[in-house]
Amino acid sequence: MTKSKLDVTLREYLFSPFVYIFIVPAIMFHIALELYHRIVFFGYKIPYVSSKDFFIFDRHNVKQLNIVEKVNCLYCSYVNGLMAYAKEIAGRSERYWCPFKHKQDPKQPHDHYMKFIEFDETLDTKNRRIDLRKFN
Repeated sequence: MTKSKLDVTLREYLFSPFVYIFIVPAIMFHIALELYHRIVFFGYKIPYVSSKDFFIFDRHNVKQLNIVEKVNCLYCSYVNGLMAYAKEIAGRSERYWCPFKHKQDPKQPHDHYMKFIEFDETLDTKNRRIDLRKFN
């Protein structure tokens, strides 16, 4: 039996509120992140991060999805895009202020991390830090 466009399982009804309740703090986080991003990056002349590279809304157009699944896809696109956007903003911030690798590498570092100065590096770190502040 095929699923109609409006079929929704009991599980989707029961657990949806626990998924969607995060939208409020996510929006608040997004507002705070954007204020930080626009003010601090302007002040320190750090290049802005383009949100269009992180917020991609297209999966809700998949024809095989019912209405609840389409809403879920929009929600996931927003929240996962927000986290990726925040990771890039945090990565550029860390690159500007503290571009030293940790003693133990993080599991999934941001894209800037591999350019950072080694933990125990002692040679000319001042000039290396100045170079890392150039985002070209």
